[in-house]
Amino acid sequence: MKVIVLVGGFATRLYPLTKDRPKALLPINGTPILDYIMKKLEKVEEINEVFVVGNSFFKQTFEDWKNSRKFKFDVKIINDDGVDNDSKPGALGGLRYALKKMGEFDDEVFLLAGDNYFDFELKSFVDYYHNKNSNVLLGGEIDDLEYLGKNFGVVELDKDDRVIGMEEKPGQPKSNIGLYAFYLFKPGIQKLLEKYFDEGNNPDALGFFVKWLIAREPVYCHVTKEKCFDIGTVAMYNHVCEYDKQKRNLK
Repeated sequence: MKVIVLVGGFATRLYPLTKDRPKALLPINGTPILDYIMKKLEKVEEINEVFVVGNSFFKQTFEDWKNSRKFKFDVKIINDDGVDNDSKPGALGGLRYALKKMGEFDDEVFLLAGDNYFDFELKSFVDYYHNKNSNVLLGGEIDDLEYLGKNFGVVELDKDDRVIGMEEKPGQPKSNIGLYAFYLFKPGIQKLLEKYFDEGNNPDALGFFVKWLIAREPVYCHVTKEKCFDIGTVAMYNHVCEYDKQKRNLK
């Protein structure tokens, strides 16, 4: 299983915290966000390679981070050539870029964002994938529908948790299941993604590809009640630091 961690954004909403440091390396009570993610990934035995996909501006920063640590799997840094917000390829473009850089392979692809702090174990998500033997997404129950519609892609599920509908930040959500930035694709996702691009579809947000995919292949959603925070603002960063402090009983 190959893992792609997307860290290519410039996080301008977090300035000045991210002026000279990538968001994925912001410390949560002394531990960078990316280190939290790596510790969770190391519990998944199937993983043999992790590709951290960042931008040109912070390439050396991520190389230094990697070289200062030891992991159970091989870690590679991929530069997506973005130098600012106008030149970055976006999440979907970053996935496509990474897949091309990775060369030929026939493994599953586990894609996740490098700016999420979460309580759940990734192993349970991978176990769910094996149980379904299909492309899977990760979602959470969010009862504040106004907040849900403004901040998440929202999915509708059938009784077996197969995704039967998906909308990106809908004004009136049809369910309370919001998607978190975790995707596990069966082998062969490269060809499907190229077909998506060949058809002239939206090249940026992953949600558009998910909506395209569910019309062509079975896609299931593992729903968790555990917390997941997308660290997009200074207020959310401070909230996560306090949440983590309380969770770990830090003084």
